[in-house]
Amino acid sequence: MSDQGHDKSWWEKPAVVRRIKIGLLVVFALSVLGGVGAQVMHLTHPHFDVEKLPGFFAIYGFVAYFTIVTVAKGLRVLVMRDEDYYDE
Repeated sequence: MSDQGHDKSWWEKPAVVRRIKIGLLVVFALSVLGGVGAQVMHLTHPHFDVEKLPGFFAIYGFVAYFTIVTVAKGLRVLVMRDEDYYDE
């Protein structure tokens, strides 16, 4: 199947992808700064020493969701069936 003559949708354009990436990095940086600010003002009460690291919860959340997506992609390979699997 050829994509000739098919315009890219707005979220496929490189400029939009770049803006989304920059926006995600800004949100990540703000969440790290928020966590550091909460630690400086003693608003957090960590239970473990690792929780005292600046940006721990932002990094922990990123790693958790990255792991979930990676495992899901692996599971997709295991459970995927042919397109006509349920057809008689």
